[in-house]
Amino acid sequence: MSEPRALVEHFFRHEFGRLVAVLTRSLGVRRLDLVEDVVQAALVQALETWSRRGVPLDPADCERVAATGTRPR
Repeated sequence: MSEPRALVEHFFRHEFGRLVAVLTRSLGVRRLDLVEDVVQAALVQALETWSRRGVPLDPADCERVAATGTRPR
């Protein structure tokens, strides 16, 4: 599943909830609309970037970093 569009579709189905949960814990449930928008924007950005540059070695970590703004330790 190295095609960018297929990978982003997989992420949307399987990782969207996880990313929303992580950000909701940080920002609170009152900001759920913002959290969902941020995660969706990160997935759109991934599709655009991965289509041009190729899929990264660890796409799940890449999306987590993009959505949360944190770097791995």
